[in-house]
Amino acid sequence: HTVETLEHPDGVHFSLVAKFPIHTDCGETPFIGGIGIDITDRIRMEQQLKASQERLQVLTDKLEQLVEERTHELVQSRDELRGLATELNLTEQRE
Repeated sequence: HTVETLEHPDGVHFSLVAKFPIHTDCGETPFIGGIGIDITDRIRMEQQLKASQERLQVLTDKLEQLVEERTHELVQSRDELRGLATELNLTEQRE
């Protein structure tokens, strides 16, 4: 079994090919038989799926980076607010 590619006017086509010997009554093998199944659609769909998965991974990585950056910003803002609240409490206590 093998996958063979063939050039066609509309692009490359893929076939799953099985080859086998054909024996004569004498036990010789003068011929080779074969069966081919066009799997072009399947191969193209697999390629599209792989490309989609790669694009999804890129988007996922970007989203994770944005979430991480935003979380860092929020933590900084929280810490600044706590600092301001502490200063305000100390100022009120002095007065």
